[in-house]
Amino acid sequence: MLRTEHYHADEVEVSVASREWKPAKYLEFEKDGFNYNIIKMLVFADLKVPPEETKGYLGIFVNDEVNPRAVIESDLTFSNIFKREIDVLNLPFGRHKLILKMKSEQGYPVTNTFWEVHITRFYNLYEMAGFIVPLALLAGP
Repeated sequence: MLRTEHYHADEVEVSVASREWKPAKYLEFEKDGFNYNIIKMLVFADLKVPPEETKGYLGIFVNDEVNPRAVIESDLTFSNIFKREIDVLNLPFGRHKLILKMKSEQGYPVTNTFWEVHITRFYNLYEMAGFIVPLALLAGP
């Protein structure tokens, strides 16, 4: 059984002025087989571009990956929240980093002020026991 839940939120404003991917924010998370066997992450993030810039990009990376798992691109000069889902089923158990990197076409500063992460994971054994015990009590003797 799968469970989706809110995992992280951040409203710190960060700007990056670069034509290459530069780290803006990160989140450390643990993937383990008992409590948090995470299979997907749903990322909500905004991206604002200055009027002189043609397009800005926000990439969602895991650990030291060279290529983003998902990209948000925008030419909006106002804050707009975008949604991207990434698959992390292939990650081994252990500690990992979810990294937001930003860049722009011409090198003008692009800004992120909102970042929220929801995870989809398997229920752990304690949660599964919580389903089974009430059913056993209802069954009676």
